[in-house]
Amino acid sequence: MQEIVEILEVYQKKNFIKIEQFAFVDFDAATISNIGINPMLELNSRNQPLALTDCLMKYREASEFIIVADVDDVLFPERKPFYNEFTFWSKIYSNSSAFMYFRSYAKIEVAETFKKFSFEKTIKSLRKVDILDIGKTVYKTAKAEVAWIHWPGLKNASTATIPPNKGRMLHVQIKKSALYMVN
Repeated sequence: MQEIVEILEVYQKKNFIKIEQFAFVDFDAATISNIGINPMLELNSRNQPLALTDCLMKYREASEFIIVADVDDVLFPERKPFYNEFTFWSKIYSNSSAFMYFRSYAKIEVAETFKKFSFEKTIKSLRKVDILDIGKTVYKTAKAEVAWIHWPGLKNASTATIPPNKGRMLHVQIKKSALYMVN
């Protein structure tokens, strides 16, 4: 993850992007001893739900849609650009607060050094498995109230699931996964 942040910092220095770090609550030893637990260790996700909802609330007036995904999740929509894809599904599922794209695992071969890197070779090496897994979500900012990595925390019943043959997320790995082996 540090390498990704370092790359993003180069873009920030050129004023192409702005990195907003999320405050991490760290309790001191005395507080942990006093209350008997470390609250940050009580959830597997730590403060991720808060960070995602903070993003949704902060940018909901500036955007109709927000994708919540990991940096190694790549969306392959049926329509391009993404805006056309999202407005299409928004009309089909007009009452939904979000739509979820199924996710599959994929693997790419990457060069060991930047000098040896070839974008074309990397893309051509992409291999995927067709096993469908819990997807990732695109939020409709006018309707979503809270965000979570896979589905809305509230109004989840209104999440529309996009058929896997109409668009999919690939969780792209650069090494063998313990969860799925990609040949």
